[in-house]
Amino acid sequence: MDNPRETTRAASGPSASATGFAPSPSPDFELPTQRVGPLRETEPEVRIGRRRRVLVVVAVATTLALGAGGTAVAYVQRSQAADAARAAHAADVAAQGEVFAVEQAVLRKQNSAARWAAVLADRAAVLATASAALEAARATLAAAPQAGEAATQLQQAIDATSVVLGTTPTPSVQTMDAAVATLAGPQAAATAAQAAWQAAENARLAAEQAAAEAASQAAAAARAQTSTRSSSSQRASSSAPASSASGEAAPPAESTSSVPEFSAGALGGAINDWRAGQGLPALSVSRSGSLVAHASAMAQAGSIWHSGGDKIVGYAQPASASSLVNAWANSSGHRAWMSRTDVSSMQVGAAVLNDQLYGAVNFS
Repeated sequence: MDNPRETTRAASGPSASATGFAPSPSPDFELPTQRVGPLRETEPEVRIGRRRRVLVVVAVATTLALGAGGTAVAYVQRSQAADAARAAHAADVAAQGEVFAVEQAVLRKQNSAARWAAVLADRAAVLATASAALEAARATLAAAPQAGEAATQLQQAIDATSVVLGTTPTPSVQTMDAAVATLAGPQAAATAAQAAWQAAENARLAAEQAAAEAASQAAAAARAQTSTRSSSSQRASSSAPASSASGEAAPPAESTSSVPEFSAGALGGAINDWRAGQGLPALSVSRSGSLVAHASAMAQAGSIWHSGGDKIVGYAQPASASSLVNAWANSSGHRAWMSRTDVSSMQVGAAVLNDQLYGAVNFS
């Protein structure tokens, strides 16, 4: 390398002047001389220095390259390992998600089936309850034939509820409950109307019974007076002169009624017309003199009662057979007799007074 202080030997011979040095005074000694400028390195030395520097640089670069390459490889390996770990974790999560989704789907199906079974069970229970309520309403209607308009409204409610309960598939619980709720009002109204009619009918029958008892007592008193008069007449006849006894005694006069008789055939025909409307066969009709007399007596008394030879008695105003039959049809007891299926004939007696028709009928 460059050395600031170097000594050179003086060349001997002709080349000494070319170097710029003075010749040595003595061939045996080299005197030190002052350097006048840097000496240039020789070419071989320069090349050697350069090679060394290049080798050092190459070695350092190689070392750095190897280190950097190792670091890069390690980074890539770590990155790949992390990617693989993330992929494995994602696969595990996806697999767990699929299992969870399947489990949830099965659970939803089970819950849905259980809910549907519960809904069907509720509908079946409500349908049974609603059907029982419908039958109760029908029983109420059957027991209220004289409820009038209330019975008509109850029949309409029964028909509407029957349509709802008969729907297929079975309607919802709310729909059935709403349909059954429409029965309560008409059912209560029909029951109340029938009770009111029955109370009025009971009062009417009680009044008729009282009138019948009064008429019976009046008839008994009249018979007693007639018997007294007959006894007096017989006693008077027995005391008459003998010349009078030769004549024939007049027969006792029969009491004649001034009440016009009503056609037994017309009244019996009206009863048969009503039976036909109920799907029942007609009965044979015959006039009964005793029942005609009883009808006349009731007309004269202005009240009705049973004579013992009849099943139904009654009166109607205006005097028409259909009016009297309709009155009987609105009474449960009279209606039952007109609806009998174990009879084949009827005996009828009727009379009219002051536009009031009085009738008495026996069924046999």
